[in-house]
Amino acid sequence: MFVAAMALNVPSEQAIFSTGRRASQKLLELVLSLIMKVPGASDRIAKSNQEMIWVRHPGGRMSKISSYPSCAKTLRGVGGDIVYMEEAAFMDLEVFYQVIVPLLEMDSCALICISTPQGKCYGFFF
Repeated sequence: MFVAAMALNVPSEQAIFSTGRRASQKLLELVLSLIMKVPGASDRIAKSNQEMIWVRHPGGRMSKISSYPSCAKTLRGVGGDIVYMEEAAFMDLEVFYQVIVPLLEMDSCALICISTPQGKCYGFFF
């Protein structure tokens, strides 16, 4: 939901890294379905395929959402203003070190890691 909201309201580039191809495609399908629920948003979709969605903004600016399966060999050169690691605990460490860490060296890159807790969860609640 956050990815869709950002794409519709802030011209930006978002990159989602998932554990595999099927998860990557399903996640992008979900983002597209959420975008399509917003009145008038379907007219703003410039292009959509299995890896990317482009959303038009007034003034000709664009938002780009990319969703990639995690494979360090094929992900070099990708990036975004906001990078998401979906199921980060299950992601190959090579993806983190070879792809994510170099992206974090950029001034305008933020990282959001999401994962399913395993075993007992000793969290702090505020």
